[in-house]
Amino acid sequence: MIEAWAPLTFMARERDPVALAKCSPAALAKATSRRLSDGTSAMRFTRLLAHMATIVRNTVRSTSARIGEATFTLTIRPNTKQQHALDLLTTIAV
Repeated sequence: MIEAWAPLTFMARERDPVALAKCSPAALAKATSRRLSDGTSAMRFTRLLAHMATIVRNTVRSTSARIGEATFTLTIRPNTKQQHALDLLTTIAV
């Protein structure tokens, strides 16, 4: 998930575990401007994860309904950034 969300966070995508830590020019630009190439704000991974946690699914029952009567599910629609993050998750190869 961390690798999939690299385009949305401050993490550089190209990493060599053996080489000395060195940021790519694109990663440096992202970190200094705190913006992504599309102009939206970049986030730390933990902040993006917290932002994703605001997508909720609620089971709703009418206030006048009795116990056991029908309920329905209401899921919050993801905003643009959340949808982009969800789309990136589909690129993970298992």
